[in-house]
Amino acid sequence: MISLPLRIALATLVTMLLMAGAWKSYVEGMKTGRAAVQRLWDAEKLAAAESRRLADDAQQRVVARVMTKHVAKAAKERIVYRDLVREVDRYVPSDLAVLPGSFRVLHDAAATGNALPDATDSGGADAATVGAQDLAETLIMNYEECRIDQDRLRALQAVVKSFTGE
Repeated sequence: MISLPLRIALATLVTMLLMAGAWKSYVEGMKTGRAAVQRLWDAEKLAAAESRRLADDAQQRVVARVMTKHVAKAAKERIVYRDLVREVDRYVPSDLAVLPGSFRVLHDAAATGNALPDATDSGGADAATVGAQDLAETLIMNYEECRIDQDRLRALQAVVKSFTGE
C-alpha cells in the first residue's frame, strides 16, 4: 500500500497537471477569441470605410452635376447682363435729368442695408449727382449680382436635397 504522504504528493501532482492543462486551454482560448474579435473589428472598420468612400463619391458626383449646371447658367446670364449694360445708351437717353446726390445716398443705404445718414447731415446734397445712364447700369449690375446669389442658393439647396434624399 502507498503511504499517506506519497498519496498526497501524487494527488497534488495530478491536480497541478490538470490545472496547468486547464490554464493552457484558457490562454489558447483567449488568444483565439481575441483574434476572432480582432478579425470582426477589422472587417467592420473596412466595411465602414468603404461605405464612407462610396457615400463621398456619390456626393461628389451630385456636387459636380449641380455645379456644372450652375456654372453654365451663370456664364449665359453674365453674357445677357453684359449685353444689357451695352444697350443702356440705346434705351436710356443721355440727356435725361440728372438725379441729385441725395438719390445716391438713398440708393447706397438701401443696397448696403445701412441706415440713412443723420438728419443733421446734408442729406446727400453734397454727394455726386447720378446720371440716368449710370443709374441704369448700376441697377443692371445689382440685379445680376442678385441673380447670381439666387442661383448659388438654388444650387446649394439642390445639393442639400440630394444628400438628404428629399
